[in-house]
Amino acid sequence: MLHVFHSNQVERLVDALVANIRRTREIGNSGGIFQKVDIVVPNWNLQTYLKFQIASRSGIAANFRFRALEQFLASCVPAEVRSEFEIVTDKAVQHLLVELLSDAAFLANSELGAIRGYLAAMGTSADSLEMRRFQLARELARLFREYDYSRRDMLGAWKTRCVIEKEPFDEVERWQRIVWLAVFGPEGRLA
Repeated sequence: MLHVFHSNQVERLVDALVANIRRTREIGNSGGIFQKVDIVVPNWNLQTYLKFQIASRSGIAANFRFRALEQFLASCVPAEVRSEFEIVTDKAVQHLLVELLSDAAFLANSELGAIRGYLAAMGTSADSLEMRRFQLARELARLFREYDYSRRDMLGAWKTRCVIEKEPFDEVERWQRIVWLAVFGPEGRLA
């Protein structure tokens, strides 16, 4: 059974998780700490944090199967319809971003000067540009995932307008919004 807990206090979430693990292991197959427990996490940082918190609250952290959200969602899709669906992973978004950051016409946008500056900061050799594209794409994929978890209102607003009106953050938001729309927007690469 799937249990979803939410709170703006991580300590309360950990307490609920530990209580749920204890309950599961008490009423489950009576495997105790040998009973495998699945935990879905958005990233490996949270996985590591949870292992330490569970151990400090329970005295042990054993037999947990931590799974990334994308892996969990993919396992929920029945095999007979898997070919009709695609779970968009961070790696897929990163790949799309590398392609986008290689598009000279896209980068010509006057609002993307910060990106052009970053890409050219180590020189204009093909290897240097490719490395910088890859690094920026990886960071943007991670950042957009975090926005999806924690700033859904902002992403919703980005479909029509920018949100931040205070310098220096407004400039950063403008170029991030342009890149986000180019991937996730109605006319974006994922559409």
